[in-house]
Amino acid sequence: MSKSENSLNRRNFVRNLSGIVIGTAAALGVNAAEKPKGTQAKKNVSRKERCIQLRKDALKRISEIPFPDHMTNGDEERYERKIGNFSKGLAKNELSEVRPESYANMVKAIESGEYSDFEKIGLGGHLKLSNPMAAYSFALEGNDPFQFACAPPPPFASAELAAEMIELYWMSLLRDVPFNQYESHPAVAKAAAELASLNLRNCTNITPASIFRGAPAGELVGPLISQFLWLDVPYGAGSIVQKYKFPHPGIDFMADYQEWLSIQRGYFPKEAMTPSSTLGYIRTGRDLAEWDHRDFSFQGCINAALILLGPAYSQKPQRVPFSARNPYIESLTQSGFCTFGGPFVLDMVGRASSAALRATWTQKWTVHRYLRPEEFGGKVHNHLAKKAVYPIHESLLNSKVLEELRKTQETFLLSQTYPEGSPLHPSYQSGHAVLAGAGVTVLKALFNEDFVLPKPVVPDADGQVLMKYRGASLTIGNELNKLAANIAFGRNFAGIHWRSDAIEGLLLGESAAISVLQDMKPALAESFECFEFTKFDGTKQRI
Repeated sequence: MSKSENSLNRRNFVRNLSGIVIGTAAALGVNAAEKPKGTQAKKNVSRKERCIQLRKDALKRISEIPFPDHMTNGDEERYERKIGNFSKGLAKNELSEVRPESYANMVKAIESGEYSDFEKIGLGGHLKLSNPMAAYSFALEGNDPFQFACAPPPPFASAELAAEMIELYWMSLLRDVPFNQYESHPAVAKAAAELASLNLRNCTNITPASIFRGAPAGELVGPLISQFLWLDVPYGAGSIVQKYKFPHPGIDFMADYQEWLSIQRGYFPKEAMTPSSTLGYIRTGRDLAEWDHRDFSFQGCINAALILLGPAYSQKPQRVPFSARNPYIESLTQSGFCTFGGPFVLDMVGRASSAALRATWTQKWTVHRYLRPEEFGGKVHNHLAKKAVYPIHESLLNSKVLEELRKTQETFLLSQTYPEGSPLHPSYQSGHAVLAGAGVTVLKALFNEDFVLPKPVVPDADGQVLMKYRGASLTIGNELNKLAANIAFGRNFAGIHWRSDAIEGLLLGESAAISVLQDMKPALAESFECFEFTKFDGTKQRI
């Protein structure tokens, strides 16, 4: 079954479902054209009729959204050897080029969506592909996963992908430089100068102060790390201090070719990471990458929600205020709880995150099948070692960062902070970015974005104590945007994702959260005008 046939079947399913629901409503005596008007009219309509009408309205919204023709970057058709596509874990040769039959079997299984076809793929090692069948799951809240349109990632031979790889090489070399030393560190100055000469997505005027940023609006204000990754997290009767065990500086993985090749074929790594016995706050790219290594799926946004809600949802000490659109702000007799209160906030983070993750799995497996940076690093190494010839853009081959890399390792592989490298699913978009984009969007819709965070902090030079931050005011909205960027770019510091994975992942997560809020708005009994928040691009969104 082709991509177009899958898309057509998806459209037909929604059309047929619309007929079923309307037919069911008619059998129950509900006129689709009738809608309750006014308080008295609502009282005269049974709960069952209102429930059916609500579902019909939600179905109408979904049925009016087109199923886009998903555009790829063309690499899968362009290169017979599939050099621009994800193939980790499949059968490979000594150059880590995928065996044609192995890749063909994977594509056949993805296009059919049949469990039995996935069982016939034939893998290269012990590791299994990460849940490709999830790409075909349906959603009963928010848009269908196939209804989200995403721009294609940079092609293999493009200047943009070369620029993103140069950035990742620099990130690998600067993993152990504390963020608060960026403006005075000579290697960071070299990196900023080279990256400023390139065309990096969402980046203008790159300096040591702004390097490795440049995604959501407001992210450049204050320290690189968000307050929500430093502040204590209220947790029931206690609190969680955000000090963690991080890897020792200078220990990277998969810079040896044979170890790298074994892992690309799907075997377990021979080396293991031994974390430091000392707990500390996030201070470096390596620290941030490890936080992203050990977190659960939407941990960062749940932690942020708990911080915003305050200890046990208490009003004292005063928590961050809810959005002015919250219908209980001015109420004399009610406060929010199941709706517009603490449980509602936590629930919405999970709902939006689930919708977003399914959307990106659809993009990853059925549309793009984009190669991981570690795979591209192997192509760079083999090209420069004259073992193969690949259409790598000359800006990367002539880059200053490769000169720096020669001083630290014997290969041109992109070293990894995780012994196992990336998980076994395609790169575009980043799952962490999508989850962060969705969770942060919900939080911005429910809390006062303009509220200035009281008592912001920064860690001391050793990462052991939080000190008072003295600088520009940090608003909730900007710090939530920064949290989303931190979670997304932490995977880049690890070496397993691209800048485009991070940025487009944030946008996809935002879109998924918006679709969930669109379905949630009419299901709430409270009278309120809209959800309102600032999107990652700085524009206002009203739902």
